[in-house]
Amino acid sequence: MFSGPKGAVRAVLIVLATNLATLGLVVPQGATVAGAQTESTLEQVISRGELRCGVPIGGLPVAAKDPNGNIIGMVPDMCAEMAKALGVRLNIVDTPTPDRIPFVQSGKIDLSIGTITLERAKAVGFSTPWAVDGTAAAFLKSSGITSYDQIHGKRVAVVTGATGDLVATSRYPDNDFSRVDLASTAIQAVLSGQADAVFDDFSTLSLAAADNPNLTVLPPLTREPSGVIVRLGDQEWINWINYFLDDYYSSGVSTCGCGKDKLRQWFKAEPLPLKAAY
Repeated sequence: MFSGPKGAVRAVLIVLATNLATLGLVVPQGATVAGAQTESTLEQVISRGELRCGVPIGGLPVAAKDPNGNIIGMVPDMCAEMAKALGVRLNIVDTPTPDRIPFVQSGKIDLSIGTITLERAKAVGFSTPWAVDGTAAAFLKSSGITSYDQIHGKRVAVVTGATGDLVATSRYPDNDFSRVDLASTAIQAVLSGQADAVFDDFSTLSLAAADNPNLTVLPPLTREPSGVIVRLGDQEWINWINYFLDDYYSSGVSTCGCGKDKLRQWFKAEPLPLKAAY
């Protein structure tokens, strides 16, 4: 049936295609078997010699600029240690909260950070938690607000697409919302009287209240683990980051092992457990 060299090659290709189909693998027409493999971000970072860490530079404890223009915070410190472990230079890419997932998906950045949700996990991959926080509300002490029930009907400021936006919108669907790109802008809206309350991470609001005695913060409504955001399906990259986090927060065999100290430094509180007990 398959006589001659061309026939033999055709026979091999048919057998290969049959085996791939049996395994549930589909190779697009015209594509090679080798071309079906996608290079991991880990390989790209090492080859490039640069780690592009996408960080919302909107305020501490995550990231902010000091008076000299230096980018400081928990995430820049963690990314610096990660780049050191990889043996590459660090490039902090200012990434507004709504752009984190699109930037990761398009390959503009190698990673970012964000609250782990099932909906987001359809679009991107997540590492194990690097921090645990919660959504809370802050407002002026003069507002007369003392509980979450009293926020119904009030003007609320949130960061577009952030967890605070999702929680507040679900809880107060009929409120008047102002959506902005930075947590610092949302907090300033309350301080200036443009909004009655702001919903954001408890850690961010607690730091703001420490600097503004007129601001008060309610206990968090939720427990929210934040993970490192990576391209969906890039298991090699996720594995490396998970190994890094284990070392960064515990043994320090390959890193500074100073992760918990960094959390205490930037959150100004004892960090919540990174793993929940059910």
